[in-house]
Amino acid sequence: MSSENVWVIVALIGIFYLCRELNCWYLKINDRKKQMDQMIENQKEIITLLKNAEEKRTVQKEPDSENNNPQ
Repeated sequence: MSSENVWVIVALIGIFYLCRELNCWYLKINDRKKQMDQMIENQKEIITLLKNAEEKRTVQKEPDSENNNPQ
């Protein structure tokens, strides 16, 4: 491979990368991806909080049901 071929390949890679970045910027793909990642993190946090709340409700109901049963 001659040095001219290497420079042509490097230039093509640079042009491809520049076009990709411009396209992503134009379509706001990177911003949308960040927003979706944040939404996923929020959903995971909500699920964790709901599970914790359900566990607390279950623990609170068990002693009450034992006290309400006449023996």
